[in-house]
Amino acid sequence: MRLGESFILGCRLCLLGAALLTPAFAQAQYKAPRTPDGHPDFQGFWENNIATPLQRPQEIADRPTLTDAEVEKMRQKANELFTGRSDAVFFDGFYPAVLGNVLGLRQGFKSTDGETGDYGSEWNDERTWENRTSLITDPPDGRIPALTTQAIEAVP
Repeated sequence: MRLGESFILGCRLCLLGAALLTPAFAQAQYKAPRTPDGHPDFQGFWENNIATPLQRPQEIADRPTLTDAEVEKMRQKANELFTGRSDAVFFDGFYPAVLGNVLGLRQGFKSTDGETGDYGSEWNDERTWENRTSLITDPPDGRIPALTTQAIEAVP
């Protein structure tokens, strides 16, 4: 190998090494933003358009997940119920409204929220569907556990 070829090969190896090491070095230098009191700073715009409720509805208490076919049925029913020409549904009221219609326990949806003036569903964002039936996965029943005696006594 001639001197010129060795020099070019050496340059190429240096560039390749720099390219491979740069991402690792950049990650090591990143520091998450902190609030003045030192906690991680999560300020910003956050969305939670997931259809899955915090707690599992009693009607499906023993079902931690739905099948893909059941999820599709729920999605279709939600699209029928909340077309922009019906009442809006907020927070965890969405999933039980759709589930109740799919299971035949209710028909349609009528808002009972007297505080908001019963907005129309055009204000609702489209929801993201998944197979989980609750965001809570432990305890296995998908429900918020009852307060312990110690916790009850600690409340003033």
